[in-house]
Amino acid sequence: MKPHFLYLFRLSLTLCFGLLAISSTAQQLIPNLQARGFENLQLEQRKDTLVLAFEDRLYRYELEGLAQVITQLPEGVPVILIAKYHNIPMVELHFPATSVEKWRSGELTSEALVREMGIKPGHHSALPESSISNATFWKVDLAAGPVISATQIGNYDDAIKTVIDLAPTVHMQLTNGLSITGQLLIPVFNNFTDDGVRAGLITLNQHMRLGKNWAGTLHAGLFQRRRAGVIGYLTRYFWQNRLGVFGEAGYHTYSTVSGSLMSEFFEKYNFGHARIGVIARHPVYDLTFKASYGTFMIQDRGWRVDIYRQFGQSIIGIFGVHTPDLPNAGFTLRLPLPIRKYPAFKRARIRTLPHLRYEYKFTGQTFRGLSIHTGTTIQEQIWNYHPDFIRNNLAPLLTSTRPEQ
Repeated sequence: MKPHFLYLFRLSLTLCFGLLAISSTAQQLIPNLQARGFENLQLEQRKDTLVLAFEDRLYRYELEGLAQVITQLPEGVPVILIAKYHNIPMVELHFPATSVEKWRSGELTSEALVREMGIKPGHHSALPESSISNATFWKVDLAAGPVISATQIGNYDDAIKTVIDLAPTVHMQLTNGLSITGQLLIPVFNNFTDDGVRAGLITLNQHMRLGKNWAGTLHAGLFQRRRAGVIGYLTRYFWQNRLGVFGEAGYHTYSTVSGSLMSEFFEKYNFGHARIGVIARHPVYDLTFKASYGTFMIQDRGWRVDIYRQFGQSIIGIFGVHTPDLPNAGFTLRLPLPIRKYPAFKRARIRTLPHLRYEYKFTGQTFRGLSIHTGTTIQEQIWNYHPDFIRNNLAPLLTSTRPEQ
């Protein structure tokens, strides 16, 4: 009986001092991350485990911000780390009690640390119930960078016709998932159209995670291709977000402040469109296949198939479109712009746009098979925080940020 009592006594002391150590670490963790500029911070102690949630708007590359937070995690305790976007949980990383300590000391390589951690899609039920420190809401984010608004090769006497704009953009988060965006397009080079200064994306955006497997985005306002209206996206995910079934629907009309008409016959009308499709991701190569069928911008009906691959911060893809009137094909690019780390927020900041996006269609002078760009969706961000993407790309960033011994 006595040895049993001594064992319980020692176990109680170990738990008590362990919990005191966790509490002490927790008190330092939030101020430390806040001083570094991370936002929407939440921390909760669940038995012997720390649950930390954060949002990164410092780094252009989402995984670089994730690596920076990992370097600050406490040692000797299990940790659940939740990365957020617009205060919505995107992914959970589960660290065993000794893994961070072994990684810092060099006993574990960065590759081994990634293998040891558990990674799964995030959901609201995992978030701490504590209040938010350094909230993102109502902070003014002013960004600027180039936008290629239109281009065509080979249809004119000039070899290349293009419109390159400077796009000052204001973005503000209002509450969980809700934000506003305002953009102005200022021509820098234009030998294609008569457009001058005009409105770009001016939208109210609502991002949502509905339960564990549903995600959606609703945009209302002014969009690309001189359209104004409401467009929504909804996806149901399966198999750790590697497979999804999605729908898109919208109603829109011509925007009189977004540039001059290119075709009164096709543009000066109200249109509704709807599409359904499937999306699948290869877990090793960060390769995505997407196929959809339905109506395009001017209610012409047909298929679109996209295949694209993420190379870290860059995306390179090809696509094909088939409608009864005109098949088409092309390629898409998303390339990172200079400046990898932005200033931390107080109430406002100025920075560059994170990426240059470009889509080229081999048959350019047509309104058939067109999609409307409405801004970033939560579905795009789910790929940037996808568990497979993290497994494939996080280790080199951890190695570059590991504290020297």
